[in-house]
Amino acid sequence: MKKLHVPFLYKGLISRALVCLILGGLSWSAAALPAVKPKIWVITDIRRITASGDPDDIVTMSQLLLMANHFNIAGITAGADIRGMNDCGDAADWTRKEMYQNSYKAELANLNKYYGGYQENIPIYQSGWCSGTFKAGTKIDIELKKYESMKALIEEAKKGPIWISAWGEQTEFAYIAEWLLDRKMDDVLKNMKYIPHWTTPKSESNCARDAVGCNYVFDLTLKHKKLDYYNIGPIGEDGLVKNSCNDNTKFPMTDALASKTGNWLKTKIVSGTPDFSDGASYLILLGFAGGIESFKSDASYDASKNNAMCKDRKPIFDIMQRASLAAQGKGTFAPPFPETPVVGIGSQAGAKQQVIAYESGYLRLVGSTPAAGKVTVFDMHGRMSKRFSLNASEKYPLDLAEGLNVVKVESNGTTQWKTIPVLPHAR
Repeated sequence: MKKLHVPFLYKGLISRALVCLILGGLSWSAAALPAVKPKIWVITDIRRITASGDPDDIVTMSQLLLMANHFNIAGITAGADIRGMNDCGDAADWTRKEMYQNSYKAELANLNKYYGGYQENIPIYQSGWCSGTFKAGTKIDIELKKYESMKALIEEAKKGPIWISAWGEQTEFAYIAEWLLDRKMDDVLKNMKYIPHWTTPKSESNCARDAVGCNYVFDLTLKHKKLDYYNIGPIGEDGLVKNSCNDNTKFPMTDALASKTGNWLKTKIVSGTPDFSDGASYLILLGFAGGIESFKSDASYDASKNNAMCKDRKPIFDIMQRASLAAQGKGTFAPPFPETPVVGIGSQAGAKQQVIAYESGYLRLVGSTPAAGKVTVFDMHGRMSKRFSLNASEKYPLDLAEGLNVVKVESNGTTQWKTIPVLPHAR
């Protein structure tokens, strides 16, 4: 049996979530990781397709919608582009109509039938900052009547921690932070876990057009310790899209583009791969590139991680391929995923709690008092590849296929699902 390296989807979340469930409710762990689906808010400079548009954000939005069943998307702020283009002000309307209503919503029934877990409604707001760089001390009305996107995000953060996936300039977030600090709402700002893509060095890429706003956000962490800032650098650009490790995985272009939701991926192609580089800012919440726990929250930058997502290309591509096929009505498998990726065997108080582990080529049942169960293994298209019984004390040799695998365990009248992306051992 060949040796495999297995980065678990939801890496680091399984055990934390199990502890949360045992203690009686979903909560954030000490490491600030969500119990089930990561709750995210996206801030993007997406605009309708024009000569002045930002095509990589359109591509990233397509990827996010295909993978929406992995997240709780609390909201999307569209048009956060300070260049003041004529098409910036209708970014939310365009995104809502073309990418959400005409694509995602049109295929939602198939996505849930053949894959599962996609949310019915994703709120999309227009950014209030469509031109001009950040200016400290700007007067903003206390009720945020003209800034619906800011108000909605703040209301979500009042409820508890939320990940901010930032794909463009830092301007809107800088104004949000200043508004909160002016009103002594430091606790709400602390609930915003900030993950921008490519803001290092500060003068490059998503910091280039508004260095003042970018530096203000950096200083919230570096100088004032007011913000949890996860500086992931250009890991999406270098490792995921430009394939810095020379991985031989090819993007499944035909299958991915065949759905309405996936067809937007063709908007920008770089060396045979759609440019969803900004997606690194939410993909790390699923355990890719070592997972969010491998990045510090102090805004520090580790250039050695630039290639960290390169070896994860295949399982990421597999998820997108499976989702696009599901959107087309292809496939026969729709587990309740990821609503129950970590639910133990037995749902009543005092019932046996159990999780599935796959390590070094062996599948086993683990937990405080694991029970025997029937195990079914499916590939990414829902085809059953193996079915067997497994006792609590056994380790079953299992050579999972490279790519995405789904394992189902039935025991004591309950069912548990686990998704396992498998990569070849690091070359």
